[in-house]
Amino acid sequence: FGQAQGSKGSLAFAAFSPEEPVLGLATTLRGGGAKKEKKKLTAVEAEALQFRKKVHTVISNLLAGAIAGASVESALYPIDTIKTRLQAMKGSVGLKDKVGALRGSTSLYSGLLGNLVGVIPASALFFSVYEPVKNKLMEPSAGIPQWCAQFTAAATAAVSASFIRVPTEVIKSRMQVGQFKSAITAMKTIVRQEGFTGVYAGYKSFLLRDITFDVIEFVSYEQIRNFYLQSKGPDAKLNALEGSGIGAVAGGLTPPF
Repeated sequence: FGQAQGSKGSLAFAAFSPEEPVLGLATTLRGGGAKKEKKKLTAVEAEALQFRKKVHTVISNLLAGAIAGASVESALYPIDTIKTRLQAMKGSVGLKDKVGALRGSTSLYSGLLGNLVGVIPASALFFSVYEPVKNKLMEPSAGIPQWCAQFTAAATAAVSASFIRVPTEVIKSRMQVGQFKSAITAMKTIVRQEGFTGVYAGYKSFLLRDITFDVIEFVSYEQIRNFYLQSKGPDAKLNALEGSGIGAVAGGLTPPF
């Protein structure tokens, strides 16, 4: 018993020695102890870590934009095809013409794959510009309102993505009305007949439409989202359903454009 007491005392002494924090006898018996202090990073290591974080953010934005663009384009392409065909019809459009535009479920996806080649990088570029510009302008040092930062970021991203979006839209619209069978043929023919500027036909009107659309949609989305999160309380996060609902409301404000 005396030996046991002495052993217990030495263990207790070890647990409360100055070399380690007071964690108690049980912790010592279980092989625990003080948590090791995190190794301080050198300046080079800290810089490398920050660089990796930036690269991760850029890749995340690119992937998010690419996936979102491909999903939306695939889902709405048939509707866009019908709209383009109806707009291309001259004169008054009767019921027969409207039915004709709806015929052929396969043809409603005419040019989709070729269009995705342009939509995916355009959407990826948009988000890779929008997020960093917005975050930079929302810093206290910028000294501008939150909505203004979102407005500027959306407009800047729209201009950046327009250099890919416009040729994609030009080729898509011509394929949807049956002028070309493939995106490659459309690109070659337009460049040969109209020059390189042919794929940027209507650039100013496209840009005006896209900037207006993106600014209204993204500022609306960000503001509604922030208001909703504040109403839920601190540390609140959106789930997929809530995010989709807010996106639907923001998108509903843009149809005239």
